[in-house]
Amino acid sequence: MPDKVICWQYRDCKSTSCPAHGKQGIICWTTDNVECLKGLEPAEAIRTCSKCEVFKTNTNPETSGGFLSLFNQLYKELEKSESHLLLLRKVSSLVQSSIELDSTLHIILTCVTAGYGLGFNRALLLLINSETGLLEGVMGVAPASAEEAAQIWNEISSFEIQNDNVESIVDIYEKKFTSRDSDIDLLAKKITIDLAEDNIFSYCVKSKKSVVCTNQSREKIPAVFLDVWRTDYFAIAPLIAKGRVSGVIVADNFFNFKPITPEFLELLAMFAFHAGLAVENARLYERIEKRAKELEETNERLRETQDILMRTEKLSAIGKWRQLLPMK
Repeated sequence: MPDKVICWQYRDCKSTSCPAHGKQGIICWTTDNVECLKGLEPAEAIRTCSKCEVFKTNTNPETSGGFLSLFNQLYKELEKSESHLLLLRKVSSLVQSSIELDSTLHIILTCVTAGYGLGFNRALLLLINSETGLLEGVMGVAPASAEEAAQIWNEISSFEIQNDNVESIVDIYEKKFTSRDSDIDLLAKKITIDLAEDNIFSYCVKSKKSVVCTNQSREKIPAVFLDVWRTDYFAIAPLIAKGRVSGVIVADNFFNFKPITPEFLELLAMFAFHAGLAVENARLYERIEKRAKELEETNERLRETQDILMRTEKLSAIGKWRQLLPMK
C-alpha cells in the first residue's frame, strides 16, 4: 500500500453518492456524510476509523506527526465517557425497577470502584440515622489489596463495554470485588459521625455539595474516620432526593494514589444522586407497606366488628321471636 491512499480507490467503492467519491484531495474521515460513517455516533465513528486500513496508513506516525497519538487519546476519552454513560443508564434503570435497596446500593458502589466505571479504589456508603441524626457507615466496596485491584482490572480490560453487555460486566465486578458482609463492610460499620459538629461531612450534608478532602483540611476530618479509613484524601458526594440528604458516598484512591479531578467528583455526584433516589424509593415503599399493613389490620378489625354486630342482631331477633311465643 502506498504512503497515502484514497479511500474510494483503495476500497474500489462504487457509491458515487458519497462526498469523498472521485475526489483526490479529500480526507474521508473529516468529511460529513461519507458512506462508511453515515448515521454513526461520534464514539462509534472514531471506533470505525481506528480499525480502517486507509486511516491507519494515512495517519502513520512517520508522516502525520502527533495526530495519531492525539486521535488515540480522544478515542480513549470518548470510550471512557461512553462507558460512564452506559453505567449511569444501568444504575438509573435499576433504581427505577428495583425495591431491593441493599443490592441496588451495592451495585452503585461497585460501579464507583469498577475499572469501567469511575475507577476509584474504594467506596463507602454512610446513611443518616433518622432517629439519632448521626451519619453511620453501612456498606463498603473495595478490592482487598492493590494487587487484587490490578488483577481484576487487567482481567476485565479486554471487555468492550456496550449496551448489551454492561450488565454482565457489572455482575463480574460484583463477584470479583470484596463481597458484602466482609472486612470492608465491618470497617464501614465502625464509622459514626456527629453531623452537629463542624466537620467535612456535616459541611457536605448541609451545603448539599460534593467536595474533595485533602490533608490541608485534615482538621475537619473526624478522628473516628481517620482511624478506620486511614486516609485524608477522598471525595464525598451527598445522596439527595426531593431536596433532602439521606447520606453520603465516600470514594478514594487508597491503592494507586491517583488524583481526584473535578470531572470524577462530578461523576461521583451523579452516582450518589441515583443512590439517593434508591434510598428515597425504598423508604417510600416501606411507608406504603406500613400503611397497607395498617389498613389491613383496620379492615380485619372492621370485619370482626361486623361479625359481632351480625351475631348480636341474630341474637336480638331470636329474643324477640321467643317473646311472641305463647306461654305454657
